Amino acid sequence: KAIEEDGAEAICLGCAGMVKFADDLEKKLGVPVFDGVTAAVKIAEALVDLNKKTSKIMSFKYPEKKRYIGFSDVLQP
Repeated sequence: KAIEEDGAEAICLGCAGMVKFADDLEKKLGVPVFDGVTAAVKIAEALVDLNKKTSKIMSFKYPEKKRYIGFSDVLQP
């Protein structure tokens, strides 16, 4: 349906439970069929290999230090 109606040239499976159908679907449909879990792991591996980390500028910035109430100065951050 996705190929005929939407012109899809590749299919990304929606869950890991469908991975066992990927090879048969690819042969039957004639388009690449991707397992989303494997693709995500490969992307994560590539980011590690490239030594890329999340930006600390906005969404993933470190929280501001706060004083702990009731703790001595030695234990403060």
